[in-house]
Amino acid sequence: MDKQKIKVLYIDDEIQPFLDEYLLDIFGDENYSSFTFDSSTSLEELIMNDDIRKTNLIIIDSKLFVNSNSKGNKFTGEEIKTIFNKIFPFIETIIVSQNDDEENLGIIKKYQSSRQESIESFKDYYDAHLKPKINLSMENLKFNRLILEKLKDNESIEKALIDNLINCIDGIYDYDNLKKSDVDELISIFKEIEKKIC
Repeated sequence: MDKQKIKVLYIDDEIQPFLDEYLLDIFGDENYSSFTFDSSTSLEELIMNDDIRKTNLIIIDSKLFVNSNSKGNKFTGEEIKTIFNKIFPFIETIIVSQNDDEENLGIIKKYQSSRQESIESFKDYYDAHLKPKINLSMENLKFNRLILEKLKDNESIEKALIDNLINCIDGIYDYDNLKKSDVDELISIFKEIEKKIC
């Protein structure tokens, strides 16, 4: 899959200039955008957001509420990734973080010029650490599209199901199937988890 055909969205409570510039350089203005998350952003707003629904790859910060003094919605990137996996199964998600201790969990540490031990540019740093994850995500997206092409030729599968899968991959979701009660249930489950960890 060509990088020019991928829509990429970077979500953070404070957009990091190095990461923003790196992603813009790779994907260009037409295919890359960023979304500033704040404590007033609800889960439902994220789920219904057009930029999110129409993206192929989300790069999201692990701690979306660190710079917020509000006691409002406190989401982690991992929690949002889990919810998105259920609702948007064809969107790839990569988690980034400022914290050193999360690298072992497959989370990419953000570049910080003041903390880098070598005189490594942010481009070299992200080429070494983030680019392999981006390439893997692109391979997953390409694989899904290839499988979908094969499914189109399979006459034993209902056309409605194929059309639904095509729409999902293209970021068009049937919200008739996603009832308000489903979203409310997800929010309720999330709030229970939030109480246990906060």
